[in-house]
Amino acid sequence: MLKSCRSKIRKAKKNLVDVRFSDNDKNLEEFVRLYSLTMDRLQAKRYYYFNTDYFFNLKYLFPDNFLIAGAYKDNELLASGIILCYGSIMNYHLSCSNWEKHYLAPNNLLDFEIANYGAKNGFKFLQLGGGRIPNDSLFQY
Repeated sequence: MLKSCRSKIRKAKKNLVDVRFSDNDKNLEEFVRLYSLTMDRLQAKRYYYFNTDYFFNLKYLFPDNFLIAGAYKDNELLASGIILCYGSIMNYHLSCSNWEKHYLAPNNLLDFEIANYGAKNGFKFLQLGGGRIPNDSLFQY
């Protein structure tokens, strides 16, 4: 792990950011709200916008394979991800974050804790997606 990532993880912990895992409707509603705001902030193509039914259908069609991870400070959702699990693979399906709180480094802690969750629960792989071209930031991550 890069030194800068370790520093950001320590920073998030020092700022009392904590990561929680769930599959409940309340957390999914929080994810949907923050995901929509993230897509607006990024000026994403319409292709990346999904209606609320999409997210709830994922949960109900794959109840044993669906997980929400959220980074919180004082019960405020700062960053979140939907993880789809099957066999030995965790797929980081979609993520979102509150840019106004990025200085707390919630994304780094979130990714670290998702990887730890996978290791503790017998998963062998965490597929992040992206990384299709050499200069792709996810490829470098």
